[in-house]
Amino acid sequence: MRWQEIFKGADSTLLHSPLYVKDSALMAQQYWRNNTEERRQILLPFFWNVLSKKGQINGNRDLNNKVNVANLYKISYPGYNEILTGYADWFFIPNLAVLNHNKNILQYLNDNKAYTGKVAAFCSWNVFPFILDEKNNSLPVNAGYELLPEDNNNDSLINDVQNSVTDQNNTRHDLRCCTRYVCRRF
Repeated sequence: MRWQEIFKGADSTLLHSPLYVKDSALMAQQYWRNNTEERRQILLPFFWNVLSKKGQINGNRDLNNKVNVANLYKISYPGYNEILTGYADWFFIPNLAVLNHNKNILQYLNDNKAYTGKVAAFCSWNVFPFILDEKNNSLPVNAGYELLPEDNNNDSLINDVQNSVTDQNNTRHDLRCCTRYVCRRF
């Protein structure tokens, strides 16, 4: 996610490029507005209708409001470690399935009596169980194309939808529509 889309909405250069968009007219109809605030709200409705009203949004570089990582490596694993622990680890951790030795905020919350058993992580990248050190704590992590235990019909449906994705790799795709299931926009 680029900061430009967060603060400006859909990028007209990308939106109308056949390299990135198959149906530019449809995408423009759905995501283009002449007003920047409307354009960003239509692209990220939860972000702008809920998060921005109940919290604080930083990182608009057009306003010189920079939010930069402190870690030296500027790749995914160290970045997620920094986000989840609150500090940069100077020990290099590559983008590989290596157990993280740092305690993260989700572990901290799960260890707190008020939240024990109420915290879980659902992640796209299959390296997150290592970033969150699932092996050494009781925090449940579901990442990549890991299936849910089918304890109920919803779990079964979620697994069926996930299995319908044809190009599975290390990162779970966001699936908006498919022919076998009725999908809603939340």
